[in-house]
Amino acid sequence: MEASVGTAYSDLLEMTKKKKCRFLTIILSALVIALVLRAFVFESYKMPSPQMEDALLKGDYLFVNKFAYGVRMPITWLSFPFVPDYIPAWGIKTYSPRFPLPYTRIFERGVERNDVVLYNIPLLQKDLPIDKLPLSISRCTGLPGDSIEVLNHKLFIPKRGYALILTPEKLHIYGQIILGEQKSKATIENGILYINNKPVSLYIFKSDYYWMMGDNTEASADSRHFGFIPKSHIVGKVELIWKSKDLNRIFSRVH
Repeated sequence: MEASVGTAYSDLLEMTKKKKCRFLTIILSALVIALVLRAFVFESYKMPSPQMEDALLKGDYLFVNKFAYGVRMPITWLSFPFVPDYIPAWGIKTYSPRFPLPYTRIFERGVERNDVVLYNIPLLQKDLPIDKLPLSISRCTGLPGDSIEVLNHKLFIPKRGYALILTPEKLHIYGQIILGEQKSKATIENGILYINNKPVSLYIFKSDYYWMMGDNTEASADSRHFGFIPKSHIVGKVELIWKSKDLNRIFSRVH
């Protein structure tokens, strides 16, 4: 009788262990799937300002399609998922910029005119990795190779492979872009570009760039403030409103 009770108890413990293992497996699998979807397919984002009204309202919750322009592979891989990049109460970052991976995008496609785009703001904090720079949403109003006019000055939006004859005026406009592409290899001194300490009079751009504008131009921070947006900073296309204070907008497409 005692042996029978002992065997039943052992069987019960074994079943409990199997259930716990099964439960943990389900939880871990769900977390992995959520991580993959968030990293490569779509992400939720809350509209923080009125700069895209009336297409998007401040406080709208949006689905961003990260597959629309090709998948940007993770750059800062040493990070904790599902938490903010910085926790003010603790005064700590939840990621490490050490050992970053090079920028890579697979299944690459171009941004189309009038797309509403989520992107990392360039050149604000140079010590941050690309994928940890602040985010913004604007409408793409200029494509690589387009000409635009800003304050009576005509600009050519840089395009990958486009050759630019360098003058002090052109360096004033495009110098930050060139320095961003060349990083520590380039300097600008007295209106002259130096790459690897050699003066350069012709520069060929390595990336495509875009001009982004908010629909509500009077309340918008966009390319008028940030300059041209490189393809490496594009996160994805804003496609769907999944939550809004205006109930009629829930699950509506973004145009």
